[in-house]
Amino acid sequence: EDAYVEPEATEWEAPNSVELLTRWLTPGSDEAHPVTARVVFTGSDEGAIEIDRRYPTGVYAAAFWQHVRALHDSAVAWSDGFRGNFHHYLNSATVDGERCPTSQHAAKESDSVLNNARWAAERIFPLPTTVNKDGTQFMEAHFKPTWRDTFAPRMYYYDDLGNTGKIYIGYIGRHLTNTQS
Repeated sequence: EDAYVEPEATEWEAPNSVELLTRWLTPGSDEAHPVTARVVFTGSDEGAIEIDRRYPTGVYAAAFWQHVRALHDSAVAWSDGFRGNFHHYLNSATVDGERCPTSQHAAKESDSVLNNARWAAERIFPLPTTVNKDGTQFMEAHFKPTWRDTFAPRMYYYDDLGNTGKIYIGYIGRHLTNTQS
C-alpha cells in the first residue's frame, strides 16, 4: 500500500496533435484546458497545422505538452513564492513540478539573430494589450525539442509572471530564420 501512487488524471495526458494543443491553450475555445489559468497561446495555429502535416505521429505534440506543463508548474511555483527564472526552476531541487530537459530550453536568442533586424522581427508575436499596449512582444525564450532537420519545430514564449501571473506562448511552428536555416 505504501508504494501505491495514484494514477495521473487523464486531463494531463498529452494531446495527439499540435493543433489540438493550440486549441487547449486558447482561452475561450470549446476545448480550453485548465492549464490556461497559467499558460496561454496567443499566436496563429498555422505553424501547428504545418507540424502535424509533416509529423502526423504526435511526437511534437507530446514534446511541446511537456514544455507547457513545465511552464505551468513553474508558474505555480512562482505563485507559491519561488522567484527564480524558468532555467532556475528546471534546475531546482527545492520545488516540485514537471520538468523538461534543460537542453531543450533556450532563454535567449543567439547574437546572430539579435543583430539581424529581419530575423529578430520574425520573433515578434501577438500578446493581449493588457500585457503590452502594442499587442505584440519580442519573444526570444523558446523550446527546441529537436535538431532533426532545418524544419526543427520551436515554441516561443513570454514570461509575464511578475505582472499577470501568466506565460504567453506566441509561436509554435517551424524553425525561424537563423544562420542554419
